[in-house]
Amino acid sequence: MKFVTNTLIQAINIYKTDAKKTRLDWERGPAIAKQFNVPYWTLINYIKNKQIQFISDSNTSKRKLLLAEKRTLVNFIMESTDQGFPLNHNNIKKYSNILLQTRKGSEFKPMGY
Repeated sequence: MKFVTNTLIQAINIYKTDAKKTRLDWERGPAIAKQFNVPYWTLINYIKNKQIQFISDSNTSKRKLLLAEKRTLVNFIMESTDQGFPLNHNNIKKYSNILLQTRKGSEFKPMGY
């Protein structure tokens, strides 16, 4: 289970601040984990950078649309729906491909294939 929450981030910050003191890792780690109600080994793995990246970071390379393109597409979908013309899945894919083709040109690979 991956705990990527504000609570975990707070626990990490407290742990790193506390690291300047003379106590050993095994003495302060469990107490901080218990205080913030996060698993001890999850806390330690994040501190030692052994934990997998945040999901949003790891999925960045898999995304075909840029954030700005995604926002443009969502706004277009919402406006079409507000005007009484909701887009079906095929039309959304078509408009996504138009955005991709505009940016990538000859390197364009259609979505959904």
